[in-house]
Amino acid sequence: MVTNISNDRPVTSNPISVSHSAQWKREYQAALRETDTQVLFKRVEIAEAALFNRREALLRSDDGRAELQEVETALQKLRSVKKEVLHFL
Repeated sequence: MVTNISNDRPVTSNPISVSHSAQWKREYQAALRETDTQVLFKRVEIAEAALFNRREALLRSDDGRAELQEVETALQKLRSVKKEVLHFL
């Protein structure tokens, strides 16, 4: 971590935002908790979009390898939900 000399606050070398991490996690958890299959389809779409966006940001970054693995695992789980619960092929 680099320190900003003018005000001694830490400056990260990477623009990966914690709020974006929290966003995909919220959407993912909402999809996993959903019990209404009519609503589940939309929640899965929203979670996948957030995960795909986050994955793209992480792939362009030097940091975030652990989170990238979390994203890949979450995408795999959503694929399972789509196949087993929503009966996608």
